[in-house]
Amino acid sequence: MQDQPQIEKASSGLFKRAVKGGWWIFASRMTQQAMAMVRLVVLTNLLTPADFGLLGYALLTISILNQFSMTGFNVALVQKKSDIEDYLSSAWTFGLIRGAVLYILLFFIAPYVAVFFKSPQVTLIIRVVGLSAIITSFNNIGTIFFQKDLDFRRQYIFTNLGTMANVTVAIILAVIYKSVWALVAGQLTGMVIRCILSYVLHTYRPSLKLNWARIKEMWEYGKHIMVSTILQFGCLEGDDILLGKMLGANALGLYRIAYKISNMMATEISDLIGRVAFPAFSKVQDDIAKLRAGYVKASQVVLLVVFPISGGLIVLANELIWVVFGPEWIEMAASMQILCLLGIAKSNQGGSVLYSMKRPDIIKWLTVLRFSLIVLSIYPLTKMFGMAGTAASVTFSSLLIPPIVLYYMKKLIGHPIREYIKLVSLPLLATVCMMWIVHFTRMHFDQVGILSLFLLIAVGVVSYSLLILVLERFYKEYNLAEIVRNLLGGLK
Repeated sequence: MQDQPQIEKASSGLFKRAVKGGWWIFASRMTQQAMAMVRLVVLTNLLTPADFGLLGYALLTISILNQFSMTGFNVALVQKKSDIEDYLSSAWTFGLIRGAVLYILLFFIAPYVAVFFKSPQVTLIIRVVGLSAIITSFNNIGTIFFQKDLDFRRQYIFTNLGTMANVTVAIILAVIYKSVWALVAGQLTGMVIRCILSYVLHTYRPSLKLNWARIKEMWEYGKHIMVSTILQFGCLEGDDILLGKMLGANALGLYRIAYKISNMMATEISDLIGRVAFPAFSKVQDDIAKLRAGYVKASQVVLLVVFPISGGLIVLANELIWVVFGPEWIEMAASMQILCLLGIAKSNQGGSVLYSMKRPDIIKWLTVLRFSLIVLSIYPLTKMFGMAGTAASVTFSSLLIPPIVLYYMKKLIGHPIREYIKLVSLPLLATVCMMWIVHFTRMHFDQVGILSLFLLIAVGVVSYSLLILVLERFYKEYNLAEIVRNLLGGLK
């Protein structure tokens, strides 16, 4: 059995290697979020909430078919430790067939969706945006090596040039036409650029080939991913369907923007670390000690960053919306504050551990539980409280999942629940104090403008940083100097 110093050294090496990829993912997500924020601020001042709602109807329809036919092959290929080139062409060919079938279905069901949402113009929007199913199916499957080999530099280029094209086209056309079609054109342009880049950035060239033995092997792992993905769709998109049906396109537009803002940073960072952690954990899936050490390190980074972002958005939600988006969007403030808690619910990195240990079945049953809780609560809460009720159903069903994940972390990798509670208590205490300081400071302003908003954000950042430095002295579970060294070491 390895002694503790050896385990720590090995896990630190793995952590540093993952961090090198993680910095590229972080840069990628920050670039995307910066572009998304520019897009959001510009377009919300050029278009109406109803325009965003109309595109939302189309994207929901596409997402339903996409999620219900998700194979999970990509996740299965990343998880495999052996060579995967013999699997790639079969997975790519199967994806082409799937994309063609999806578009045919979208084309014919579009009129019925328009009737369901009582929006006749949605028919053509679905048929045009639905072309994305075909475009994305042609992407070079060789890009999977970006994630498998922790090569996120090329992933950065692949993702962000497509996003840049999306944002540029959408803004230019919105300025000229002020129509929902600006959003549609941006979506498709970004996907076309990514498809082209997938062949420029990776030398692998897939061929038309169907090896049913390989497909069956990928399916044995991927079937759990498919079920989880379908249920996660119900958890993540079912709220949009019900809210759009009950409250209309305008409310759906407001809700989708509230969700986007609340999840733009906190949830993105949780998912970002998870994307790096999964392939890294998969490489040491047979070494429980290294896996546990990596899990702790990943959780520490996420907790230290996600808690203050969520807390800051909660305390400054009204001011942020009023200053950045305008008074016509203020109705989404309460929903946004509630949805900020999703970042906290996702801060545990147990999902990456479960996937790496070939236990997607646990994720599946946890998703079944969350989906059931949403089904039971979403209609009565939306009926009583509108958008805020929808947000509450989605959020509080998520907050009940982490305790169960912690049970499995104790069972599978031997990490006690009480130790995780200690990890959480440091950023939680610092965040609560930071929120009180920001709230107290805000009381000294008669009206918050853009300069005072930046000042309040600065107060939050400085106060949280100082609180963490002081409180860390009382927590042996945290070594901030080591965390910073490892994070900075990833830049070298």
